[in-house]
Amino acid sequence: MQTFAAVVAALSISHAQALDLQVKDKQFDPGHIGFAPDGARACLAGSSFDPDVAQNSGELMVVDYKRNALLWKKHIPAPEDSVALKAAQCTFSGDHVYVLANVNTQSSQTLNQTLVYLYQFDADGKQVGFKELGVPGRNKFGYAIGPSASGVQVAGYIKDDDKDFEYYSLFTIPVDKRLTEGKANIRKTGAFGSSAAARFVGENLHIADKFMPAKLSKNDLPSDYAHSRVLANGGYAWSLRPYKKEVRNVKSAISAQGAIYSLADDYGTSMLGVTSAEGKQLSLASYESKFCKTRSIAEFGSAVIAVRQPCSGKGKAELLSIAPATGKENPVVLAQGEPVFVTTNDGNWFLVTKDGKGRMALDVGAIKE
Repeated sequence: MQTFAAVVAALSISHAQALDLQVKDKQFDPGHIGFAPDGARACLAGSSFDPDVAQNSGELMVVDYKRNALLWKKHIPAPEDSVALKAAQCTFSGDHVYVLANVNTQSSQTLNQTLVYLYQFDADGKQVGFKELGVPGRNKFGYAIGPSASGVQVAGYIKDDDKDFEYYSLFTIPVDKRLTEGKANIRKTGAFGSSAAARFVGENLHIADKFMPAKLSKNDLPSDYAHSRVLANGGYAWSLRPYKKEVRNVKSAISAQGAIYSLADDYGTSMLGVTSAEGKQLSLASYESKFCKTRSIAEFGSAVIAVRQPCSGKGKAELLSIAPATGKENPVVLAQGEPVFVTTNDGNWFLVTKDGKGRMALDVGAIKE
């Protein structure tokens, strides 16, 4: 394994011409990039906000990053009689692209239900199906979607409540290419929060976020941050608490192999925790930083790459490479424009940027070590 200095020194990376995504930052907030097995296509899922109606909608783009081409894009409005939709993740499976979305039924928090929807598109971008997942419970929330031999698999949480308590469960469910649901596996032992980073790695769900117990008083605030691997058709393979104290402003990411990276901020002190796919804590670095909020992070060779914003709240977001063992941060310039979202896959980095007019682009390059 190369040293962190060697990784940083190797960042004079050649990359494709920036791909114009034909949107501005007010029209698209990227939250996830999924990759096709052909090694050429990627889907970008995110949301947009319409201030005129104060409503969120989903956005989906499919690109061919080998040919530097935007193949198609779709706007996904909230279903009829609902008020908001946010696209959580997208995935390729067979001849289709799927989007996992979370829907709010009402603007009023006391009347609102959260529901999980699945949208299906063909290779040319035509919507060929959609459905609300019929998982039991008043409120449902989708974390992750991944391909399977017969279609896709979905993971999320169920939340019910009464006057004094909230009740949490974690579910996984298979859905075939006809959008027919299989039997849901519901674990009534608690669940992760709505900001969870989650990824299917084969038949395993790797996930990180604050963990809510099965029964939580409405007067309590959860502070238990966990990394876990859950068997899609079973229980927890392992769970680990990477931090030894309560943390705030945590952003996590999961590698293609299932390693979990979590970056927290505690008023100017950053804490980077790394857990292996097998559930072993590899490192926990605590260090002072002028950056606080993390917008996205990803594995980057033997380092970590992150889009972070200054603690002062002033200035643009920056792209940083971080050494897991020490927390040493170094600025990295991979493309022109302000970084918005970064991820990595199969030895490549993928960076969404915006220019001074808010126009967004996707840059792609190889990680050279």
